[in-house]
Amino acid sequence: MSEKDTSKGKIYIVFFAICALALSISVRMFTVQLAEAPEWKEMAETFVTDYRSIEAVRGNILAEDGSLLATSLPIYEIRMDLAAEGLKEDVFNDGLDSLSWYLADLFKEKKEPKTKTEYKNALKNARANGKRYHLIERGVDYNEVQKAKTFPIFKKGRFKGGVLFEKQNKRMYPFKMLAKR
Repeated sequence: MSEKDTSKGKIYIVFFAICALALSISVRMFTVQLAEAPEWKEMAETFVTDYRSIEAVRGNILAEDGSLLATSLPIYEIRMDLAAEGLKEDVFNDGLDSLSWYLADLFKEKKEPKTKTEYKNALKNARANGKRYHLIERGVDYNEVQKAKTFPIFKKGRFKGGVLFEKQNKRMYPFKMLAKR
C-alpha cells in the first residue's frame, strides 16, 4: 500500500467516527424529546423558581458642607415561631417568666408598653394556638435587637428558640420636611 492509500483510509475512519458520533447524538436527542418528554416535564414541575423582590438599601444624601440630609436606618420586627420543632415544651415553660420580664423591661419606654403578664399571656396563647409568626414588637432598633438576642429562649436562636428578627430599612430625614426635597 502506498502512503496515499493509508492516509485515505485514516481519513475515512475519522469521517465515519464523526458521522457515528453525530448519529448517536441525534438519536439520543430525539429519544429525550419524544420518548422521555413526560418524565422530564414532570421533574421540571417539581423544581419551582421562587422570585422574591429585595429592596435595595438607599444611600445617604449629604449637603454641600457634609451634613446629613437623608439616611436609611434599619428597623426590626421581633417575631416568634412558637410551633418550631426545636422549641421544646420544657425550654418554653422554664424561660417564659424571665423572657416576659426582660421584654417588658426592654420595651417599657414604647408608646404603649406591655406588662410582664401581658407578654406572658400573649406568648402562652400563641403557643397554644400553634402560631408560627407571632408578633412580639415592632419598630425595634439595632441596639434593642442585640439585647434581645441575650434573653432566655431567644439566645437559643431561630431554630431552637423560635425567634425571628426581620429587618426593614426606613428612610429618615434629620431635618424633617426642611431637607426632604
